[in-house]
Amino acid sequence: MAWPPTMKLVKVEWIDSNGTNGWHQYTDMLATVQGSLLCKSVGWLLLDAPDRIALVPNQAETGSVDDATTIPRVAIVSITELVEP
Repeated sequence: MAWPPTMKLVKVEWIDSNGTNGWHQYTDMLATVQGSLLCKSVGWLLLDAPDRIALVPNQAETGSVDDATTIPRVAIVSITELVEP
């Protein structure tokens, strides 16, 4: 069995969007949408496109990967390449 093609292991810091549902008082809703949510993700860089990246946290010796997360480039704060142990 062969591992998937060589992929960089990276840590990505990015700003997530948020949303609410249902009815809320104006001041409660305003408090919910203030600020931004900084997120950090670690995984193998499956896709490195001009408008987005995709990370996968798991890969198997069969060449399978799973659980891809796509992050728009406009939301990315930083990408740091990590060294596998």
